[in-house]
Amino acid sequence: MLIWDAFSGYISREEYEANQRRLRENRSTAGTSGVARSGAALLGGRVLCGVCGRTMCVAYEGTGGQYVVYICYPERRRGRYHACQRVPGTDVDRSVVQMVLQTLTPAEIELSLQVLETITQQQEILRQQWERRLERARYEADLARRRYRQVDPENRLVARTLEREWEQLLSTLTEVEQAYTRAQQEAPLVLDQEAHAHLLALAHDLPTLWKAETTTLAERKELLRLLIADVTLTRQKTNIVVQLRWVTNQVDSWTVPLPQRGARTAPAVLEHIRELAPTHTDAEIAACLNAEVLHTVHGHPFTTQRVHSLRRTHRIAKPEVRTAPTVLERIRELTPTHTDAETASCLNAEGLRTAHGQLFTKQRVRSLRRTHRIVKVQRG
Repeated sequence: MLIWDAFSGYISREEYEANQRRLRENRSTAGTSGVARSGAALLGGRVLCGVCGRTMCVAYEGTGGQYVVYICYPERRRGRYHACQRVPGTDVDRSVVQMVLQTLTPAEIELSLQVLETITQQQEILRQQWERRLERARYEADLARRRYRQVDPENRLVARTLEREWEQLLSTLTEVEQAYTRAQQEAPLVLDQEAHAHLLALAHDLPTLWKAETTTLAERKELLRLLIADVTLTRQKTNIVVQLRWVTNQVDSWTVPLPQRGARTAPAVLEHIRELAPTHTDAEIAACLNAEVLHTVHGHPFTTQRVHSLRRTHRIAKPEVRTAPTVLERIRELTPTHTDAETASCLNAEGLRTAHGQLFTKQRVRSLRRTHRIVKVQRG
């Protein structure tokens, strides 16, 4: 038998039950989310299979585990690793984060708080109805008790009938009290003005907090778990159906295109790179492609590294860039009386730049001297 609050404890009953719930959730078993880890998958423990309904596992594929994959193994406990479905998770994670940040705007939170206030008012009306129902059940049980005690003990038939009626009313009273307790536990959250202001401030700070370099992956996962109950994924031929269930049980659905691995870059993009390569740097080529709203095969904007990789893959050569003769002559003049660091400072002060438009450094001056055999005279 367990008797609560018979003795004073170190922690309250509510805190103890909250600790027990957290311990159960941190277990890495079926039906639990497990503790938030430092992996790249943001939805680990929250993803459900849209085919069988089971919790999906997290796997990392590609070089250095750069791709997140959610996999459902329906018979994993039996040692059978036949996948029910495999869903690429990188784009899914990105779309879920975007949905969360779009939803938690000041306007949306203000609307949610107004709805919560309306629900609270309705809950107060419902509480009053429960109290009247509970009061009536107590009155009827007390009336049956008084009738039973007033009956003549010699009249056993009437006494048994009244006793049975009293027991039924006591049972009804117990059921009403238990239902009233459950209704009170399910009552919506009541927020004061200070909490109301804090929530609105959070809507402004959340994107900054999410993108901050000091925010770890584990902290981002904990933040998502406060808002998301689960995410159901269903892989189709060309799309992934994402069904996000918030902790309020509201469901949002959308689709994410399947990543096109192994797809080829459009010939028009490659031809444009060939046209620009003789007269533009990789960074300038990337800027031109982005200005014309051209994207990579995966739908990403072009960067210097992506243009460079495409040139190397498709053997698009760039003309050799040579250092200007005036720069080399100036280095020859400065070398006998200046160190490499001093030479670099003089060149930068005179507005001279390297063949790639960069500032001179000690290492770049030294490299040019060695390449063009500009001998440095040793001092002293």
